[in-house]
Amino acid sequence: MAHILVVGGTGLLRPLVKALIEIGNDVSVLATTASGFERLRLDITQMEQQRMHPCIVDYRNLEQLSQAVDLAIKERGALSTGIAWVHSDAIETDKIIFDDVYNDQPNFRYFKILGSSVDDPSRNSVDSNIQSQPLLSSNYRRVVLGFILEGETSRWLTNDEISQGILEAIEKDQTQFTVGVTRPWSLRP
Repeated sequence: MAHILVVGGTGLLRPLVKALIEIGNDVSVLATTASGFERLRLDITQMEQQRMHPCIVDYRNLEQLSQAVDLAIKERGALSTGIAWVHSDAIETDKIIFDDVYNDQPNFRYFKILGSSVDDPSRNSVDSNIQSQPLLSSNYRRVVLGFILEGETSRWLTNDEISQGILEAIEKDQTQFTVGVTRPWSLRP
């Protein structure tokens, strides 16, 4: 059984949290509101709820975030994996989580979930990689959420497709993994 941290696990990543719990992991979930945890609790069984450890924290408040991560480790043991879906204006969030955990647990892997806009061909390559700059480590992974092509049209990924893609990214353990596609950019929904 692994201890996994999921930041933003009560919305888009809710099916991921459920899947991680179903396969036997302890999951510390950080979210900004209690209402998201109530929806998540409805998705999982009473037995599975014992493997979910909610923490209401604003990930932009770096001191609170650091305390929440430290408490999760103290109460449930070392983290093997971190998964974070945070807004692009909260770049220090990644550094806080990674630094708090990686310094003590060098096998910790951190999966940063990014929107398809990081692959926008109109941005230069330096600009599109800016979110990965604070974490120059072989333990840092980027998971880009793309879209699905359906003939000559496209659609956004569903939350279930995103969760399945992230599970695949964790299993394949590549430096960068794209769920769906980001090309051709002209067909982006």
